[in-house]
Amino acid sequence: MNDSLRLGDGADGLREHERRRATGRRDGRGASELRALKVEQDFLEQCDGSSRLACGGTVVMAAVYGPIECPLKAQLLDRAIVRVDVKGASSTIARSSKWLEKYFRESFEPFIATRMFPRSAIVIALQVVEDDGSVLATGINAGMMALVDAVVPLRSIVCASSVAMNSNNTLVLDPTQAEQGEAVVHATFAFDPAAGWYHAWGFFEDERSYSTAFSIAEQAARKVLAFLQIASNRKVNESLRI
Repeated sequence: MNDSLRLGDGADGLREHERRRATGRRDGRGASELRALKVEQDFLEQCDGSSRLACGGTVVMAAVYGPIECPLKAQLLDRAIVRVDVKGASSTIARSSKWLEKYFRESFEPFIATRMFPRSAIVIALQVVEDDGSVLATGINAGMMALVDAVVPLRSIVCASSVAMNSNNTLVLDPTQAEQGEAVVHATFAFDPAAGWYHAWGFFEDERSYSTAFSIAEQAARKVLAFLQIASNRKVNESLRI
């Protein structure tokens, strides 16, 4: 199943043109505009759930295994362990894989009902197919869709978005790889809109910039969540028709 969305469509043409020209983004987006999203679920075999999420030129595939048997030495008596494996073709992803695995695990684990599966393991495998920026946010969103596809019991669904500040002190949503490279600051925020929980990586030196970035990221995460819920519901409806 495939779904696609261009967030920001339908804005007044003249104002949108002026806003894009003012930000000077190479891809023509406004400062608070996400790239097009495309998602596919349940396309991998030999796993319990899968998803492929494209956010512009950034593509992440996710596969979920479990709950599965856990090696005895790694077992927890009262809950399942959550393991995240990250792979990618680029040397940057390879060098950062351990840090990325820790970040993703800390983003996923609070939302998985691990106490339902003591002495078990839930494995989330992320493959960064293409990295054109905002890979942390794309990875979180892809992983959550794979968890939903695997019917892993969740307390809630977390969604993420990234914000960067360029050399002109302009905040831009969903930065590309080039924009991240030129950014003064780059941060990723993961949100649970229902509970108000968030997990941030990156920081801004002044409180005003941080507050603005947080607000931009939260609004974007809500839009992403709405899109992913629509995509997931369509998949369920399609399965019921078979």
